[in-house]
Amino acid sequence: DSVEWYTAECGTSQYTLPKRYQELSPIGQGAFGAVIRAVDV
Repeated sequence: DSVEWYTAECGTSQYTLPKRYQELSPIGQGAFGAVIRAVDV
């Protein structure tokens, strides 16, 4: 199986994720990175 990818903005960052991850929302951000939540559909 080949994985399809897409780029999305969440908060102030851009992420390139497999299309199976949707509904992104930011959880937190710090000096070393950011954490987001995504739904595995």
